[in-house]
Amino acid sequence: MKAHNVRHAIKGFALIATISVLLLLTMVAVAFLSLSALTVKTSRFEWAQEEARANARLGLMIAIGELQRDLGPDQRIAVSASLLDSNPDTLAIEGVSNEQWTGVVSSRFDQNQNGSPFTRDMDDGGLQDARNGTNFRVRDQVTNYLVSGNEGGRDKMRGARQYQDALTENLPLGKDVVEIVSRGSVRNPRDFVRVRKVVTEKPRLTPDGRTEIRPNGGYAWWVQSNNQKAHVGRPDTHRNSAIDHNNGTGMQRMLHPQDAEPFVIEGIAQGQENRDTRVLTPKTFTIISESNRIGVLNNFHAMTSFSSSVICNVRDGGLKKNLSAFLHNSDNGQAPEIRDLNDPSRPCYIGVSPNDFLIGPPNERHAAIRDVDFNDTQLQDIAPTFELLWNWANLANEFSFGYASTGIREQKIWRGAPSRNGGANVYDQENLRPADPRNLSTIKITPVIVEACVYYNLATYPRGSGSEQEHALRLCLYPRIGLWNPYNVEMRLDKPMLLQLFLNGKKTVEFDGKVNFTREIYYGGRRNTFDGQYGGQVYFKLPAVTIPPGETFIFSMGGAPRELNINQFGANILQAREAPSSDSYLFKDYLLANTSRGQYARDEDNKQSELMPTPPTSYRERPLSYKEHGADNYMFMLKYLQNNPNPTIASFRNEPALVYASVSLQAGGGDEFPLEWPTGTEGVVHQLTGPGDHVDAGNPPHPFSRDGFRVRWLDETASNKGVNNELFLQEAPLGNWNLRASYICRNPYDNLTNRAPYFHGIYTRDNPSDELSWDNLNPVLRNGFQTGFPFGKANFGVDTVVAFEVPTREVGIPSLGYLRHLQLSEYVWHPSYTIGTSVADPKVPTTGTIPTEIPGNNRGWSSAGLGTGYWAQLFSDIVFYLPEKNHLIFDMSYEVNHNLWSDFFLTGGTQNQVANFAQDPVRSPLNNGNLRLWDRNGDPTSDLNDMFRAAGRLMIDGGFDVHSTNKEAWKALLATTRDTGYGSPNRTPFPRTLFPQGQENDKAEYSTKVFTGFRSLGDQEIDSLAEAIVREVKVRAPFFGLSDFVNRRLTEDPTGRNGAIEAALEQSLPNRGQNQQFPITKQSLPNQGGLVAEGNPRQSDLTRSDQLLKPASTGYGTPGYITQGDILQVIGSGLSARSDTFTVRSYGESRDINGRVLAKAWCEAVVQRTPEPVRPDQVTGLNPRVPEDGEVNFGRRFQIVSFRWLHADEV
Repeated sequence: MKAHNVRHAIKGFALIATISVLLLLTMVAVAFLSLSALTVKTSRFEWAQEEARANARLGLMIAIGELQRDLGPDQRIAVSASLLDSNPDTLAIEGVSNEQWTGVVSSRFDQNQNGSPFTRDMDDGGLQDARNGTNFRVRDQVTNYLVSGNEGGRDKMRGARQYQDALTENLPLGKDVVEIVSRGSVRNPRDFVRVRKVVTEKPRLTPDGRTEIRPNGGYAWWVQSNNQKAHVGRPDTHRNSAIDHNNGTGMQRMLHPQDAEPFVIEGIAQGQENRDTRVLTPKTFTIISESNRIGVLNNFHAMTSFSSSVICNVRDGGLKKNLSAFLHNSDNGQAPEIRDLNDPSRPCYIGVSPNDFLIGPPNERHAAIRDVDFNDTQLQDIAPTFELLWNWANLANEFSFGYASTGIREQKIWRGAPSRNGGANVYDQENLRPADPRNLSTIKITPVIVEACVYYNLATYPRGSGSEQEHALRLCLYPRIGLWNPYNVEMRLDKPMLLQLFLNGKKTVEFDGKVNFTREIYYGGRRNTFDGQYGGQVYFKLPAVTIPPGETFIFSMGGAPRELNINQFGANILQAREAPSSDSYLFKDYLLANTSRGQYARDEDNKQSELMPTPPTSYRERPLSYKEHGADNYMFMLKYLQNNPNPTIASFRNEPALVYASVSLQAGGGDEFPLEWPTGTEGVVHQLTGPGDHVDAGNPPHPFSRDGFRVRWLDETASNKGVNNELFLQEAPLGNWNLRASYICRNPYDNLTNRAPYFHGIYTRDNPSDELSWDNLNPVLRNGFQTGFPFGKANFGVDTVVAFEVPTREVGIPSLGYLRHLQLSEYVWHPSYTIGTSVADPKVPTTGTIPTEIPGNNRGWSSAGLGTGYWAQLFSDIVFYLPEKNHLIFDMSYEVNHNLWSDFFLTGGTQNQVANFAQDPVRSPLNNGNLRLWDRNGDPTSDLNDMFRAAGRLMIDGGFDVHSTNKEAWKALLATTRDTGYGSPNRTPFPRTLFPQGQENDKAEYSTKVFTGFRSLGDQEIDSLAEAIVREVKVRAPFFGLSDFVNRRLTEDPTGRNGAIEAALEQSLPNRGQNQQFPITKQSLPNQGGLVAEGNPRQSDLTRSDQLLKPASTGYGTPGYITQGDILQVIGSGLSARSDTFTVRSYGESRDINGRVLAKAWCEAVVQRTPEPVRPDQVTGLNPRVPEDGEVNFGRRFQIVSFRWLHADEV
């Protein structure tokens, strides 16, 4: 038998095992190779990503460098390319390829030696703007657009580098262009932003050992202004101060843009229960409500969460000066002198003196900087002073918020005023203590005369009996005087006043329709007989009384009839508690049996007697001689009885004058044609039983007997319109006129018509009209007094009109805009509101600030301007011959805005308030909550109370650049007072005064609430206004300083008519109700031909005042009519004329050797310009030093305040 080996049974196992191990090893090797490849690939990607980030950071640093060079200096402006819109009338931007690019413009005007477009030539229009009449366009002024590829600016482009103009640069998306703002940030493709990539290069070693410069990636960047957006992330620092209408708490929320209102922005729904908290970024709105997401994307260019402004003078350079340091300081109880710093060659270092002027060059140092001869500015005698501001601000120490009271504050008296006509001048020696209109420095608070007139009745009574009986004529005089208190405090007339009224005292009447039955009815004068030129003088005493805020008291006779006393004027006392009645009057009897005026005392017996053989029953005014029976003068004068409560003509002369008004063509220089009643129009002659009898109640005088003056009504009588043409009567009493003035008279530029009453100022005489009947003008009894309405009939339906607000302890002087209530002139032809107002003066060409039409060195106060040499002499005497060296007609609003808005700002705090803020800015914010402490080194208290250093410590949080063309951003700013607790929910109030006497007017349609309360705007009206503002910005920008934005342009085109906001208000919805109810027709006045008046005077032009320059409504300036001043009173303290906060978005990429993009990166930084100069000057270290030849002016230092990397989805 054969034996077998077992091993032979499993033959081949080793081979299989070996193969298996080899496969395993292969798999491991492959895995390691894959891992190695993955590691290499990951490392290469990270390297490329880092390179892309490095390029993005490089782009960011280059962008910041461009910002520092181009926008570091104070006199630089950031403008959006959307300003180049070829059709500004629409919101859509047309004709601009890259509307979201940011350009740079200089506010230095190198074409003028003084570096400013503004020059002054007082012999040729005053202030002038060199941009007028030139093809000055913003597109030509842009020196650089802040986008990648424009490094160095337009003037530095060389070789292959081509300057990119936002207007024309076409950037189709491709390898050389990147969308740096795309669908991750915005929704509308029009909001996308494309910029050109800049290739980065580095040397590479080739295989053959050579060095080549090859691209390794690229960067791109874009800059946008945050200040042209609404800062929606800023809470109201006073949000815990509820508004209290009784004590004024929280009112600072109505006087500053403490925050922006995001919920008026289209697409942002109100999802917050508490508006006092704020989102961190615009995108946080999507957390509040998902419905906000689309709105956030649509408003990427409208909202920001961070913006601040340096408080600098964009027009002249340097930090603005803190006017509060002057207003809240004193020198032994007087206005302080803030001395210049060591370098008065720059406006930012010139101090303030109480005697500095608010119009024209403030002082000699300012004039020297502007290359102006200070001694030839021709405004020096009449310019108001800074001391006036100081005195106004210090009224706050006397008044508390709510119902306050003041006595009469009379104006300064001019002692030894010049008079060249001896005893025959226009004053007839009756005004020996006239108001001083020169260089106003003290505060005047006096009532406004809105009406001064008389009616009359005629009566007869028998004298004697039988055949000897004759009949005496009695004149029954019914005076009617209206005094308006236009202030928000009650006015105590603690001493009586005396009104002199000069009317036609040489009237003649025809009785019973018989041409041979006539009498003269002279009254007043200084003797009991016919007193020639003085026959129209009557004097009425007004008792001491207290007029509540905004009310108009109507004074008339009260009690039994009394004889008119022409010697002891105290006997002619009026009252305001009883309504006028036909049985209460002053009377004058005509009893002369032998008169030298017998030729005018015609009747059947032909005696030279004023007595009549038979009593007439009716009468009609009919002049027997136009020369003999015309008025010698039409005027009134109001005096304050300081010395003699029972005045005579002698004592009257020495009492202080409050108002002198000549409502006359000729100022007493000749008889004006008398009035003749139409044939068939007759008044009743009342039959009395004797001298002790009286006219009974219920027998009112004929309407045509009215003679005197009143302020023009919002809607004039039909008789006035019909005779003189309606256009001449359309005046805004609170627009182009100063009803608080002490001097009211015709000036050379007032309009005239060729028939009586000829002269059309703001005070008028009336043509006969039934609308002026006794019953139609009856006053209204309120709280025990007879009251009226300043601008219409007493029964107009309005009980109070508060036009002006005095400062109070609780409010103080918070901003420049709040100074608008201050009276700056004693002449009626200047505006009631000046600071912040921008309506052109109709008497001044729009190309300048003073008239140029009438030649001569007397500024028009000559026969060429006023009709005859004698008239001119009399009018010149009224204004004390000041026109010989001064312009009295000028655009006061433009001049004062020019001096204040670019140079100054206010902290709005007293020294104690500022000290508290310095120690704890969070718990003790300034009333202007926009101001935040920037430099906290050491104790800032002293600096904050300093005129020059305060702006170096502060910044405006949320400062808004007026160059913004984004409607939604403007809406959020305008609605800053929305839902603050002042007024109705979801409304934006703009109160003229903080303590209005009436109710909120929340309707755009006309309502009498516009006169008593305050106006609030709905969201649609805010939208309309914002859209109109954007249009004006696109038409007018760039603005060379904030004054340039506030003011109109000095040009012939429509921008010369009013400022940007004022023009926008005319074009939008807020005032449409009053504009339709009381319109001013904007058309040229009709040719009046020659003047037809006594003496045949010659005047070359009767219509020198331009109708096109008047406001849109006669109701302009009434409390509920929103004006530019009302808007600036709220938002003005938060405005800036340049941007200081910018968002820089940068892109970087890495490429391989073949140019293929390996990685991309995006970053975003917020960059802030600060008050710190890069190269400080040697004076204070607060301002950049003036660069020497060839030296770059880097201005103030930029800082990065935030940085983040963006994911591609966020772009």
